[in-house]
Amino acid sequence: MKDVVNNVIRAEKSVKRLLSIPLLIAVSTLFMISYIYLIPPLSSPILPDGVPSWFSSLGFGSLEGDLKVYLWRFFLTFVFFGVLPFLMIVALGYKPGEVGLRFDFRNPRGAGFVFTRTFALIIVIAVLSGIVGSLNSSIFDYYPYSKTLAGHIASFWRGGAFFKGLLLLVLHGLLYFFFYYVPWEFFFRGVLIFPLLEAVPGLSRSINRGEFKPLGPLMLIALSIAAFQIIPSTMVHVGHPFVESLAAIVYGLYAAFITVYTRSIVPSLLTHFTVGFFTDLFIVLRMTFFGG
Repeated sequence: MKDVVNNVIRAEKSVKRLLSIPLLIAVSTLFMISYIYLIPPLSSPILPDGVPSWFSSLGFGSLEGDLKVYLWRFFLTFVFFGVLPFLMIVALGYKPGEVGLRFDFRNPRGAGFVFTRTFALIIVIAVLSGIVGSLNSSIFDYYPYSKTLAGHIASFWRGGAFFKGLLLLVLHGLLYFFFYYVPWEFFFRGVLIFPLLEAVPGLSRSINRGEFKPLGPLMLIALSIAAFQIIPSTMVHVGHPFVESLAAIVYGLYAAFITVYTRSIVPSLLTHFTVGFFTDLFIVLRMTFFGG
């Protein structure tokens, strides 16, 4: 009798989640376009100063150069890809672990994948990607998000103030990780992957239990669904260098596979951060020793 009741409850929960998928996609799209239209240059008609007056009144308006827009971008990413999507999935009845916020570092088929030799090789490739990216003229012109900050770091290093420059670089890395990459990966690789698996009866439950082979039928079905996030995550790059948009498609495929395989956003998060941070680092080094 208990098993029957549990099955009924599970079935009702599955139906509710299935019905919530269109709403989740619609609201997630609203978050995404709000983010896009509030960042320059599209925000210019409504935010001539680059940021709203209330943001400037917090003390950010007095920052030099592009620093206020730099912080505004982090704020928007944290809110529209982090805080609001998190509140949405909680309201829809999902637990954090069900949307990729798994930190089972002892499990090599979970977040523990980051301690494997395979992931070490992935990180090496990510660092090399950062080097190659920094040599591309369009990437060099676009990044880092704050040329003012990059200029200060390069100036400190040229002047021999290594630790001052390093402190600014570490601060940039921390802001980048927690206010940009964490919400970014949570939104695109968590919210836009795991709830959609509910569309195939029993698939989400099997994936969460690890009841699949790396290239078996269940994995391929899940990967097909997870690949959906490639479209929105790449479209957010419109206005970025074209080569980066192409790279976002390739990265989206990798992120889809590794996220479903590990059931965690951690491996994709660390990979994405490594590429972005080392791209910025090598651009700053290029500015320091070669002046661009």
